[in-house]
Amino acid sequence: MNYIKHPPLSKNLWLAIRAWQKLVGMSDETLAACLKVNVRTLKSYDISAHGLTLEKLDNLASTYGEEPLVYAFNQYLSYISNPSNVQSYINPQATYPQTATGSTLDSIMAAAGVR
Repeated sequence: MNYIKHPPLSKNLWLAIRAWQKLVGMSDETLAACLKVNVRTLKSYDISAHGLTLEKLDNLASTYGEEPLVYAFNQYLSYISNPSNVQSYINPQATYPQTATGSTLDSIMAAAGVR
């Protein structure tokens, strides 16, 4: 059984929040104030976003509304809905064949090496 390990949600949410920050032209000081954290904490989230809690996301949402969170979740959902992105996260050096949208059982079994 193949298990697909998705990238950590906290990491991708943080990257999407940073992308949103850049999109709206917000400074690090303003983002830190919205999240109610120190500017140094933002730099630590760039390395590992495990400390990004729901409370901090709620602080951001209470300041800017739903826009940053909707943007972040949409980015994450589009990332995990593309199988090549998820597979490249598992093994970045490997190349994976793209499956056709109308694959038949025979082509799937042939790709798996059964036939």
